[in-house]
Amino acid sequence: MIQRIHTLFLFIAFVAVVMIFFFPLATFWSSESYVKFFVLEIKSMVPGNPVPYGKLFTIPFVIVVLAIMVFDILSILYYKKRLTQIKFVNFCILLNIVLIVLMFFYTDKISKDFKVPTKYEFGSVLPLISLVFFVLANRSIRRDERLVRSVERLR
Repeated sequence: MIQRIHTLFLFIAFVAVVMIFFFPLATFWSSESYVKFFVLEIKSMVPGNPVPYGKLFTIPFVIVVLAIMVFDILSILYYKKRLTQIKFVNFCILLNIVLIVLMFFYTDKISKDFKVPTKYEFGSVLPLISLVFFVLANRSIRRDERLVRSVERLR
């Protein structure tokens, strides 16, 4: 139901996950190269300077982000089945943590390969924002479930 607060939290988390596709996760800057790390690709900003990573390098990111989006939509649609919704949100939290860990491992690998420090961008904050909203939604769904169970006990 749209008037519940946890639906709003899940929608904000969905928007944050979608925005990950549009903002770079990190940049790597040196005197020879300037590389931006997006979810879909690793893009060289210097013309004529190829990146040693292909499109297949970021496939795990795309899979995890798409899975988070699918389970987020499913959790919004299962508003009448709160226990199933809690399972979907918990799985989204787990996938979000996997995404954050993947992001740090990949940026560390790219940083070591280019021998430059990592500068994290706004895209790296978005998984943390969505994680916070998933946790808030989880708390709100659990609170609704406790309220419904307490009312059923009174009958």
